[in-house]
Amino acid sequence: MQRRKKSSLALAAAVVSLGLASPSLFGFGGGYSLGINFGADEPNGAGDGTLNPGDIAGITEAAQANWNNTSGATGTLDNLVLDNKGTAVPSSASVQWSANGSWSTTGRGEENNGFPAGPDRTLMIGYLDTGAPTTTTVTISNIPAELTDSGYNVVLYALGGVADRGGGYWLEAPDGTPLSDVKLVTAPSNPGEYIEDPGEDHNDTGNYVVFYGLSAPTLVIKASTDFGYGYGGTQRAPLNAVQLVQITGESAPVFRSPSGDGAGFVLNIDDLGDAVVAPSTVTVKLDGADITPTVNKSGTRTTVSYDVFASEGRFLPANSTHDVEVTLKTTDNRTFTQALQLSVGAYNTIGPEYKISSASDPGMNVGTYQTQEVPPYLNSTA
Repeated sequence: MQRRKKSSLALAAAVVSLGLASPSLFGFGGGYSLGINFGADEPNGAGDGTLNPGDIAGITEAAQANWNNTSGATGTLDNLVLDNKGTAVPSSASVQWSANGSWSTTGRGEENNGFPAGPDRTLMIGYLDTGAPTTTTVTISNIPAELTDSGYNVVLYALGGVADRGGGYWLEAPDGTPLSDVKLVTAPSNPGEYIEDPGEDHNDTGNYVVFYGLSAPTLVIKASTDFGYGYGGTQRAPLNAVQLVQITGESAPVFRSPSGDGAGFVLNIDDLGDAVVAPSTVTVKLDGADITPTVNKSGTRTTVSYDVFASEGRFLPANSTHDVEVTLKTTDNRTFTQALQLSVGAYNTIGPEYKISSASDPGMNVGTYQTQEVPPYLNSTA
């Protein structure tokens, strides 16, 4: 299992990247949010990680009240509560979580929570824990229309009990379809404030990451030390809390990173709210040159693919990067242009010495077959 790693975007850059017209990316000032607090019973059953309904916690752009507290390494919690500017809003959403264990950033012999006393410190006390190599899975189902209709951003809070340990974090659909790139997060030493981890590699540290532009009604969150994502002598991928935060303002399509190889690439564009892509309007440039891709739309997803070899008779070089620029219109006649980058990994080529002879040349074909029978004589075939 391999997934492409991509850096996190700063707030201003994310607005440009997703084409969002409003700078109110998180929307707490006038929107809904769904917060789930893990390890509320930590440390070790003391319950110091429990938030009260009126406690406001989280990063400045998305701080909310009415957090949903969970306890234990595994479990299910139904009828989650949304927050709308401090007002609790009931919903039919549910969360199911499964981890190798739960632990605490304080009170269990490991002290790595420098937040001052208050709701933010409480939020960062308990967490779902992983060993090495293991994967924590959190599934949020029946995400309400207050979030899916306009789209939402996902904030993952990650602070373990010891600094310089880390893992990989990503989002999936229930069928395993990736909904994000993998972000690599490494815990800082005794932080007293929220620090965004860019997610590019384990050289950067932070205690939260943000994934932008989701609209799925069911979301699967993975936090893993498996697949080579773990970091540190004792690898960990802690998960303290999750927030789904409504995107307010004018919506825009969400451009996903292209993936491919030397022969071509594929990229996806997702409708978000009233930003519905008109597939016939999609145009693409590869390294500044106009190309003619294949564009198909199924449901809310527009898929753009381009076969470099079939169209141009060449391959993109191994270990190369390329600029992909996509321009499109939505059905309400708004125009969006997005600059993306395609990374081509290493691959091997077959030299001319392996060229197959022409079918018109004399000769014969030999096919070999293997069976489970024992040959009756030595040096014979069964």
